[in-house]
Amino acid sequence: MKAELGLGEDTSLQAIIQSRQQSRQQHMASFFDDLEAKYAKPKKTKAAAATGKKKGKK
Repeated sequence: MKAELGLGEDTSLQAIIQSRQQSRQQHMASFFDDLEAKYAKPKKTKAAAATGKKKGKK
C-alpha cells in the first residue's frame, strides 16, 4: 500500500498527517472567524456611543 501512495518510510506518512492536521486547524480557525463576523454584535465606538440617543420613559 505504501508503494501505491508513493511513501517510502513512516516519516513520510507522519509528515502527510501533520500537514493535514495543520490544514484542518487553519480551516477551522477561518470557519470560526467567519461565524464571529456574521453573528457577533458589533462593538460600539466611543463616537457612536456619545452621539447615540438615550431611551427614556415617556
